[in-house]
Amino acid sequence: MAATMMSTFQSPVKGWPSVCTSKEGNVWLGGNQSKEIVMVDTQGRVLQRRNVPNRPHALAIMDCGDVILASVCENEKNLVSRLQADGSEQVLFDASPSTNMGVSVTADQKILICTWDGRAVRTNGDGTVVERLYNGSGDGATMYAIENIDGNIYISDMKAHAIVLVSESGGVLSTITKTIEGKDLGWPLGLAMDRKGNLLCLDGENHCVYIMDQNQKLRELVGREHGIQEPRQLDVDNHNNLWIGQFDGTVHIVKYLD
Repeated sequence: MAATMMSTFQSPVKGWPSVCTSKEGNVWLGGNQSKEIVMVDTQGRVLQRRNVPNRPHALAIMDCGDVILASVCENEKNLVSRLQADGSEQVLFDASPSTNMGVSVTADQKILICTWDGRAVRTNGDGTVVERLYNGSGDGATMYAIENIDGNIYISDMKAHAIVLVSESGGVLSTITKTIEGKDLGWPLGLAMDRKGNLLCLDGENHCVYIMDQNQKLRELVGREHGIQEPRQLDVDNHNNLWIGQFDGTVHIVKYLD
């Protein structure tokens, strides 16, 4: 599977960019130093701006258009909130004194939330915790969770240097720590799922993106030779383009599927 760099641009929002694709295929960027999110095209041109109450370090969009934000607020609270179209905000989850990391939305519009102290939870749209999906012992650092096409959930655990597959009820099904070539995972961070059911995972330590098929065969898709440096978040749009946000604010767009 060949990967081709389509475009590279600097994010129009301050801070390292969070990347999120809506149901309609619109791509939104947030920044952990800016109280706004922006819709952009593949050249980085701003199509729409939307003010948000806090500086998000991760975001997701529900089918109804509501935006889910993971933010460290000015009062030092670590909140996941739901921002509705009318501008009203509903707090869904408070990870304090830990930090919220990744957020994503499942097919049935549940919200997956990860925290720095090793928790991963699934909540309803109103923030009610439905299940705890991963340990809360404090010995992990869960960065992101995303639903697989079969309903199971992949979780990236940076401290464990692993991608963990859990069932809908939270039982551990498998743990992936190496690529098909035998290379150890470094810091698995953001996760995304494409239309073919391939999992994509950022590795912040090895400066690359891995792709894993449904047989859990993991291999490097793009890396330093493509200009990837300190990647932080990613998503796949409706045109099968892979969007990668880096720590320095750079956004790469990669074509890898026909």
